[in-house]
Amino acid sequence: MKKELSPKSLKLAIFDWSGTISDDRQIVYEVNNNIRKRVGIPIVPFEEWLPTTMVNLVEFLQSEGFDYPEEEIKELYEEELALAKKKGLMPRVYPDAIETFKYLVGQGFKITVLSAHPTTHLRSEAKIYGLAPFISLFVGNSTNKSKDLKIMTQRLGVTTGKEAIFGGDTIFDIRAAKENDVLSAAFCSGYHTRERLAAENPDLIFNQLADMRSWLEVRHS
Repeated sequence: MKKELSPKSLKLAIFDWSGTISDDRQIVYEVNNNIRKRVGIPIVPFEEWLPTTMVNLVEFLQSEGFDYPEEEIKELYEEELALAKKKGLMPRVYPDAIETFKYLVGQGFKITVLSAHPTTHLRSEAKIYGLAPFISLFVGNSTNKSKDLKIMTQRLGVTTGKEAIFGGDTIFDIRAAKENDVLSAAFCSGYHTRERLAAENPDLIFNQLADMRSWLEVRHS
């Protein structure tokens, strides 16, 4: 049974980063390919890789039978990500992100980010995008979004799921929200298809960030 979809009690908006705020699909694909080459895993076409992406590189390598220490995998990913950026591959902010964040803050929302993306890159990209002033907290390098979401909401004083919404572009974001009983919002602009997201039965499903603002405006009117 879905929660009552009323935004009036919401005060915390938590967003995934990659594929939700930042379109980094091409650079992440490049990074994954370079790591595949380094460990001897065959490269797959972009169209095949995108809809099957997992929570993070740690989970992917483990699924392929590699038992590298988690911290070693994170360091490898950050190294390859930095190299890709030096080569000129850069993520792009979704064009409706700034106006959506301005609106949310104007409505009294606290905005936070929960992502598997490295924290240092979250902060630097947010600064480049002009989003840093709107974001109260960055939690990156997440390998367990459900656990980290629980810690985040407790830290920020959220006492009921009706006070928070977690938006992301993958099925793992939806599952994390549901496991913590917060409102789940799926965005169809990133890694997983609308069909795959809808199969998880999110509370809300949007084509883009601006649709969240439209939903809030209608509900508040």
